[in-house]
Amino acid sequence: MSNKAFNIFFLLLISTLINIHVSAQSADIILINGKIFTSDTAHLYVQALAIKGNKIIAAGSDAAIEKTASAKTKKIDLEGKTVIPGFNDAHDHPGWAAPIGKSFTSQFSVPGLGKKAVIDSVARLAKQAKPNEWISGLIGTTVFNDTTIRDLLDSLTPNNPVQLQNMWGHGIVLNSYALKMLGITNDEPDPLGGWYVRKSGSNLITGALYEYAQWPVWLAISAAEPDHLIEGLRLYSNEQVKMGITTVQFMNFDFPTSAPY
Repeated sequence: MSNKAFNIFFLLLISTLINIHVSAQSADIILINGKIFTSDTAHLYVQALAIKGNKIIAAGSDAAIEKTASAKTKKIDLEGKTVIPGFNDAHDHPGWAAPIGKSFTSQFSVPGLGKKAVIDSVARLAKQAKPNEWISGLIGTTVFNDTTIRDLLDSLTPNNPVQLQNMWGHGIVLNSYALKMLGITNDEPDPLGGWYVRKSGSNLITGALYEYAQWPVWLAISAAEPDHLIEGLRLYSNEQVKMGITTVQFMNFDFPTSAPY
Protein backbone atom coordinates (compact mmCIF):
# COMPACT_ATOMS: atom_id res chain seq x y z
CA MET A 1 0.00 0.00 0.00
CA SER A 2 1.42 3.43 -0.98
CA ASN A 3 1.90 6.15 1.61
CA LYS A 4 -0.85 8.21 -0.03
CA ALA A 5 -3.31 5.31 0.07
CA PHE A 6 -2.34 4.55 3.67
CA ASN A 7 -2.85 8.16 4.70
CA ILE A 8 -6.30 8.23 3.08
CA PHE A 9 -7.22 4.94 4.80
CA PHE A 10 -5.94 6.26 8.14
CA LEU A 11 -7.93 9.49 7.83
CA LEU A 12 -11.10 7.55 6.94
CA LEU A 13 -10.57 5.27 9.93
CA ILE A 14 -10.07 8.20 12.31
CA SER A 15 -13.14 9.94 10.87
CA THR A 16 -15.22 6.80 11.38
CA LEU A 17 -14.03 6.38 14.96
CA ILE A 18 -14.78 10.03 15.73
CA ASN A 19 -18.29 9.69 14.29
CA ILE A 20 -18.87 6.55 16.36
CA HIS A 21 -17.66 8.36 19.50
CA VAL A 22 -19.87 11.39 18.80
CA SER A 23 -22.84 9.12 18.15
CA ALA A 24 -22.19 7.27 21.41
CA GLN A 25 -22.12 10.58 23.31
CA SER A 26 -25.06 12.17 21.51
CA ALA A 27 -28.03 12.89 23.73
CA ASP A 28 -31.33 11.14 23.22
CA ILE A 29 -33.20 14.19 24.52
CA ILE A 30 -32.16 17.77 25.22
CA LEU A 31 -34.13 20.39 27.12
CA ILE A 32 -33.28 23.94 26.10
CA ASN A 33 -34.38 27.51 26.77
CA GLY A 34 -35.48 26.84 30.33
CA LYS A 35 -34.77 27.54 33.98
CA ILE A 36 -33.46 24.22 35.27
CA PHE A 37 -32.86 23.81 39.00
CA THR A 38 -29.63 21.93 39.77
CA SER A 39 -29.34 22.23 43.61
CA ASP A 40 -25.66 23.13 43.01
CA THR A 41 -25.23 26.42 44.88
CA ALA A 42 -22.44 27.45 42.50
CA HIS A 43 -24.75 27.08 39.50
CA LEU A 44 -28.25 26.95 40.93
CA TYR A 45 -29.96 27.21 37.54
CA VAL A 46 -28.92 26.37 33.98
CA GLN A 47 -30.61 26.89 30.64
CA ALA A 48 -30.45 23.37 29.31
CA LEU A 49 -29.62 19.75 29.94
CA ALA A 50 -28.94 16.60 27.93
CA ILE A 51 -30.29 13.12 28.61
CA LYS A 52 -29.02 9.79 27.31
CA GLY A 53 -30.86 6.65 28.29
CA ASN A 54 -31.94 7.23 31.88
CA LYS A 55 -29.09 9.56 32.83
CA ILE A 56 -28.47 13.31 32.61
CA ILE A 57 -25.14 13.56 30.81
CA ALA A 58 -24.70 17.33 30.71
CA ALA A 59 -26.19 20.57 32.00
CA GLY A 60 -25.31 24.12 31.04
CA SER A 61 -26.04 26.80 28.49
CA ASP A 62 -28.19 26.28 25.42
CA ALA A 63 -25.11 26.58 23.21
CA ALA A 64 -23.18 23.94 25.15
CA ILE A 65 -26.05 21.47 25.28
CA GLU A 66 -26.91 21.92 21.60
CA LYS A 67 -23.47 20.44 20.85
CA THR A 68 -24.56 17.12 22.37
CA ALA A 69 -27.42 16.78 19.90
CA SER A 70 -27.41 14.68 16.77
CA ALA A 71 -29.92 14.39 13.96
CA LYS A 72 -31.77 11.78 16.04
CA THR A 73 -31.89 13.80 19.26
CA LYS A 74 -35.31 14.93 20.45
CA LYS A 75 -35.25 18.63 21.30
CA ILE A 76 -37.72 20.12 23.77
CA ASP A 77 -38.00 23.90 23.95
CA LEU A 78 -39.04 24.74 27.51
CA GLU A 79 -40.01 28.28 26.51
CA GLY A 80 -38.66 29.64 29.78
CA LYS A 81 -40.43 27.13 32.03
CA THR A 82 -38.84 25.85 35.23
CA VAL A 83 -37.64 22.24 35.55
CA ILE A 84 -37.02 20.59 38.92
CA PRO A 85 -36.05 17.06 39.96
CA GLY A 86 -38.90 14.63 40.49
CA PHE A 87 -40.37 14.42 43.98
CA ASN A 88 -39.90 11.33 46.13
CA ASP A 89 -42.91 10.14 48.14
CA ALA A 90 -41.32 8.44 51.13
CA HIS A 91 -44.49 6.81 52.48
CA ASP A 92 -47.46 5.47 50.55
CA HIS A 93 -49.69 2.42 50.31
CA PRO A 94 -50.36 1.94 46.59
CA GLY A 95 -52.56 -1.06 47.30
CA TRP A 96 -55.20 1.36 48.54
CA ALA A 97 -54.50 4.03 45.95
CA ALA A 98 -54.63 1.51 43.09
CA PRO A 99 -57.67 -0.61 43.98
CA ILE A 100 -58.98 -3.56 42.06
CA GLY A 101 -62.05 -3.41 39.83
CA LYS A 102 -63.70 -0.21 38.62
CA SER A 103 -62.58 2.87 40.49
CA PHE A 104 -62.85 6.63 40.65
CA THR A 105 -60.32 9.11 41.97
CA SER A 106 -60.77 12.48 43.62
CA GLN A 107 -58.61 15.37 44.72
CA PHE A 108 -56.90 14.72 48.03
CA SER A 109 -58.67 16.81 50.65
CA VAL A 110 -60.00 16.23 54.14
CA PRO A 111 -63.67 16.94 53.33
CA GLY A 112 -63.35 14.96 50.12
CA LEU A 113 -66.07 14.67 47.52
CA GLY A 114 -69.63 15.46 48.54
CA LYS A 115 -72.18 12.67 48.85
CA LYS A 116 -73.76 13.42 45.47
CA ALA A 117 -70.42 13.28 43.65
CA VAL A 118 -69.55 9.95 45.27
CA ILE A 119 -72.98 8.45 44.60
CA ASP A 120 -72.89 9.65 40.98
CA SER A 121 -69.45 8.08 40.52
CA VAL A 122 -70.55 4.77 42.03
CA ALA A 123 -73.72 4.74 39.91
CA ARG A 124 -71.68 5.33 36.76
CA LEU A 125 -69.22 2.55 37.58
CA ALA A 126 -72.03 0.16 38.53
CA LYS A 127 -73.25 0.34 34.93
CA GLN A 128 -69.77 -0.60 33.68
CA ALA A 129 -68.87 -3.29 36.20
CA LYS A 130 -69.39 -6.99 35.72
CA PRO A 131 -71.31 -8.90 38.42
CA ASN A 132 -69.15 -9.46 41.52
CA GLU A 133 -66.52 -6.96 40.32
CA TRP A 134 -65.27 -4.52 42.95
CA ILE A 135 -66.16 -0.83 42.72
CA SER A 136 -63.65 1.37 44.53
CA GLY A 137 -62.93 4.97 45.31
CA LEU A 138 -61.23 7.45 47.63
CA ILE A 139 -63.34 9.52 50.01
CA GLY A 140 -62.89 12.10 52.74
CA THR A 141 -64.65 12.80 56.02
CA THR A 142 -67.88 14.01 54.39
CA VAL A 143 -68.89 10.59 53.13
CA PHE A 144 -66.96 8.44 55.58
CA ASN A 145 -68.89 9.85 58.54
CA ASP A 146 -72.29 9.66 56.80
CA THR A 147 -74.22 6.83 58.50
CA THR A 148 -76.65 6.54 55.56
CA ILE A 149 -73.97 5.75 52.97
CA ARG A 150 -74.30 1.95 53.17
CA ASP A 151 -78.01 2.07 52.31
CA LEU A 152 -77.36 4.44 49.41
CA LEU A 153 -74.61 2.20 48.05
CA ASP A 154 -76.85 -0.86 48.41
CA SER A 155 -79.54 0.74 46.27
CA LEU A 156 -77.04 1.33 43.47
CA THR A 157 -74.93 -1.81 43.64
CA PRO A 158 -77.02 -4.93 44.36
CA ASN A 159 -74.59 -7.13 42.39
CA ASN A 160 -71.20 -5.62 43.21
CA PRO A 161 -68.99 -5.18 46.26
CA VAL A 162 -68.08 -1.55 46.96
CA GLN A 163 -65.11 -0.31 48.99
CA LEU A 164 -64.53 3.39 49.54
CA GLN A 165 -61.16 4.01 51.20
CA ASN A 166 -60.77 7.14 53.25
CA MET A 167 -57.87 9.32 52.21
CA TRP A 168 -55.86 8.94 55.41
CA GLY A 169 -55.82 5.16 55.10
CA HIS A 170 -57.27 4.21 58.47
CA GLY A 171 -60.87 3.53 57.54
CA ILE A 172 -63.06 2.19 54.78
CA VAL A 173 -66.75 2.09 53.83
CA LEU A 174 -68.32 -1.10 52.45
CA ASN A 175 -71.74 -1.84 51.01
CA SER A 176 -73.80 -4.85 52.11
CA TYR A 177 -72.64 -6.95 49.16
CA ALA A 178 -69.00 -6.49 50.17
CA LEU A 179 -69.73 -7.20 53.84
CA LYS A 180 -71.48 -10.44 52.89
CA MET A 181 -68.70 -11.44 50.49
CA LEU A 182 -66.15 -10.92 53.26
CA GLY A 183 -68.22 -12.77 55.85
CA ILE A 184 -68.81 -9.74 58.06
CA THR A 185 -72.21 -9.80 59.81
CA ASN A 186 -73.82 -7.39 62.26
CA ASP A 187 -73.03 -9.86 65.04
CA GLU A 188 -69.33 -9.76 64.22
CA PRO A 189 -67.34 -8.64 67.28
CA ASP A 190 -64.85 -5.84 66.81
CA PRO A 191 -61.48 -7.31 65.83
CA LEU A 192 -58.28 -6.72 67.75
CA GLY A 193 -56.87 -3.36 66.68
CA GLY A 194 -59.99 -2.20 64.86
CA TRP A 195 -63.74 -1.67 65.09
CA TYR A 196 -66.99 -1.43 63.13
CA VAL A 197 -69.07 1.73 63.29
CA ARG A 198 -72.61 0.79 64.32
CA LYS A 199 -75.88 2.69 64.29
CA SER A 200 -76.77 4.13 67.66
CA GLY A 201 -78.56 1.68 69.92
CA SER A 202 -78.03 -1.37 67.68
CA ASN A 203 -75.45 -3.76 66.30
CA LEU A 204 -76.16 -2.67 62.72
CA ILE A 205 -72.88 -1.85 60.98
CA THR A 206 -73.07 1.44 59.08
CA GLY A 207 -70.54 0.17 56.56
CA ALA A 208 -67.63 2.12 58.07
CA LEU A 209 -64.67 0.08 59.33
CA TYR A 210 -61.64 1.37 61.20
CA GLU A 211 -58.05 0.15 61.35
CA TYR A 212 -57.65 -3.66 61.44
CA ALA A 213 -61.33 -4.20 60.76
CA GLN A 214 -60.21 -3.48 57.19
CA TRP A 215 -58.02 -6.59 57.12
CA PRO A 216 -60.46 -8.76 55.09
CA VAL A 217 -60.52 -6.06 52.41
CA TRP A 218 -56.72 -5.94 52.28
CA LEU A 219 -56.64 -9.70 51.86
CA ALA A 220 -59.17 -9.49 49.02
CA ILE A 221 -57.01 -6.91 47.25
CA SER A 222 -53.83 -8.90 47.76
CA ALA A 223 -55.54 -12.00 46.33
CA ALA A 224 -56.46 -10.17 43.12
CA GLU A 225 -55.14 -11.41 39.81
CA PRO A 226 -51.77 -9.84 38.84
CA ASP A 227 -53.32 -8.23 35.75
CA HIS A 228 -55.74 -6.30 37.97
CA LEU A 229 -52.92 -5.20 40.23
CA ILE A 230 -50.78 -4.11 37.32
CA GLU A 231 -53.59 -2.04 35.82
CA GLY A 232 -54.31 -0.46 39.19
CA LEU A 233 -50.67 0.38 39.74
CA ARG A 234 -50.46 1.83 36.25
CA LEU A 235 -53.34 4.18 37.04
CA TYR A 236 -51.72 5.03 40.36
CA SER A 237 -48.37 5.78 38.67
CA ASN A 238 -50.02 8.04 36.10
CA GLU A 239 -51.63 10.08 38.88
CA GLN A 240 -48.29 10.43 40.70
CA VAL A 241 -46.44 11.59 37.59
CA LYS A 242 -49.05 14.32 37.03
CA MET A 243 -47.99 15.75 40.41
CA GLY A 244 -44.26 15.49 39.67
CA ILE A 245 -43.73 12.41 41.86
CA THR A 246 -41.26 10.07 40.16
CA THR A 247 -40.33 7.66 42.97
CA VAL A 248 -42.44 6.12 45.71
CA GLN A 249 -41.54 4.04 48.76
CA PHE A 250 -44.13 1.29 49.23
CA MET A 251 -44.96 0.76 52.87
CA ASN A 252 -45.82 -2.79 53.92
CA PHE A 253 -48.72 -4.23 51.94
CA ASP A 254 -49.71 -7.75 51.00
CA PHE A 255 -49.12 -7.70 47.26
CA PRO A 256 -48.23 -11.18 45.99
CA THR A 257 -44.46 -11.16 45.57
CA SER A 258 -44.72 -13.20 42.38
CA ALA A 259 -46.77 -10.52 40.59
CA PRO A 260 -44.87 -9.16 37.55
CA TYR A 261 -45.05 -5.43 38.32
